[in-house]
Amino acid sequence: MSPHDIAELRTRLGISQGAFAQLLGTSQPIVSNWEHGKNAPNRFYRALLQAIERNANSGVYTEDFLNRIRLGLAPHPTEDDPYA
Repeated sequence: MSPHDIAELRTRLGISQGAFAQLLGTSQPIVSNWEHGKNAPNRFYRALLQAIERNANSGVYTEDFLNRIRLGLAPHPTEDDPYA
């Protein structure tokens, strides 16, 4: 995911860097660095960002949803999943 993609995803969610960082379980300076290309997300955060991107059209991004992704419980939502 490119710096532009990360910033665009956050903007599409309508949240600040700080709020995005909190949802991801990281800090605002790290999100800023990703968005400005100063460093890149590690493998864990790339997977988390990609999972969020896959679900970007649903508009459902609660703390529970992100926790489920972090725990590997919802990497690919199904039709019977309330987060699909």
